[in-house]
Amino acid sequence: MLNEIKSDIDYPMVKIPGGEIELRDDRIKRKWKAEIRPFLLAQYPVTMGLYYAITNKSPNSLEGDQKPVVNISWNDAISFSNLLSQKAGLKECYSISNDGENFICDWESNGYRLPSEAEWQYACKAGTTGYRYGELD
Repeated sequence: MLNEIKSDIDYPMVKIPGGEIELRDDRIKRKWKAEIRPFLLAQYPVTMGLYYAITNKSPNSLEGDQKPVVNISWNDAISFSNLLSQKAGLKECYSISNDGENFICDWESNGYRLPSEAEWQYACKAGTTGYRYGELD
């Protein structure tokens, strides 16, 4: 994972400690536990301004370049991650086949990548357990 941000890119990251999370699939009524290694997660969503600065592509109008990027594909998101890694002088996490059909993530790379589903859920729970719906404290 990314341990240090290099170059002049200032993209604030938060250290998420390792731990364990229980995941579930309600469709098949199955639960399992996943071990989470410590990782870094962006403190803020990727903005339209940052996305454009890295890719030279505008996902939407640049009106309000501090708004989060929306309506991009998973392929666009991993391409952005690789480009951001390159600009920061880090090793890209994703390898993409020549035909664009196959993707491999190098989990030991120090570059930017998308969090796994388990990492995302673990970070969102912020140390709590179980599922919670409705108003937050």
